Amino acid sequence: METIVSGIKKKWTTATWVSDSANKPLRPRVTETNIYDDVNGNGTYQAGVDNRKRTTIDYITIATQSPLTQSVKVPSQVNEFAADATTVLRYSQTDYMNDPTYNLRRIIGLPTEQRLYDGSNVLQSKVGYLYDSTIYLPHTSIPSQHDNTIYND
Repeated sequence: METIVSGIKKKWTTATWVSDSANKPLRPRVTETNIYDDVNGNGTYQAGVDNRKRTTIDYITIATQSPLTQSVKVPSQVNEFAADATTVLRYSQTDYMNDPTYNLRRIIGLPTEQRLYDGSNVLQSKVGYLYDSTIYLPHTSIPSQHDNTIYND
């Protein structure tokens, strides 16, 4: 994508893709994006003068136990860089559930935990996810105005 003003390229985006096949695009994934903002108006990126936002994405493979797809790749770490495109400002990591009960139903890639770190590897945020769990909501009594003879569960 490009933004051109008066014939001069002012802002543009590039993306790097990978695929599971060299012959044709099979499950393509973005591994890096760069957004350039031409501040000095010369139509090209000049380090130290113009703005640049760089993001990289690393993937892990999850086995699916599905006859259609043996595995899928999901984002495991996303790195966001400073304007110099080499210094990591922050990064996030995601862990995923790999439960055959869900995978056989083609529910793949449910996150179990997401963590956010600053550029100094200090944990800033941590979020956990539970699915179909009775740990925090135990079934202890019949709800009020519930007809247990008709709805027996």
